[in-house]
Amino acid sequence: ALTLLASFAASAAQPVYKIEPLKNQDGMRPRYPDTINNHGVVMGSAQELANHYHHQVFFYDQGQLTFLEGSDGARVQDFNDAGDVLVQVPLTPAIFWHDGRYQEAPKMSLVYRFNNQGVMAGNADFGSETHAAIWDNGTITDLGTLGGPYASATDISDTQSMMPAM
Repeated sequence: ALTLLASFAASAAQPVYKIEPLKNQDGMRPRYPDTINNHGVVMGSAQELANHYHHQVFFYDQGQLTFLEGSDGARVQDFNDAGDVLVQVPLTPAIFWHDGRYQEAPKMSLVYRFNNQGVMAGNADFGSETHAAIWDNGTITDLGTLGGPYASATDISDTQSMMPAM
């Protein structure tokens, strides 16, 4: 896999781009670089060379590949500038890596993204409908739908602007 990193120099008007190969390490191939934060740290899922169905979450920072402990079978959903990570494991609720340990993500149906304050955007079941929702400090807020039985908040900014989906 390759990742494209942009570096901005204070004196240059144009960004400088470079492509860096993500090298195999510890029997794992960093196959799916999924997201990058504002510090240039890349996260994604690595695939075991001997077993293509086995995945593990990785960080790639300044040429160094590091695997997230206990992330077997997981894929990165999102991460923020503080290094908090939201991972999805098949057939289980989302898991949130915060302060060096895993925590179960909020009791939402699906969490798509979260911001640098830890506010999570996704959807939750309310009666027979699934509504867009956010989770903030232990509280789930129903954002409703745009007229139908289903909606989701698929992203959230640091100013808490959201991107809805129906």
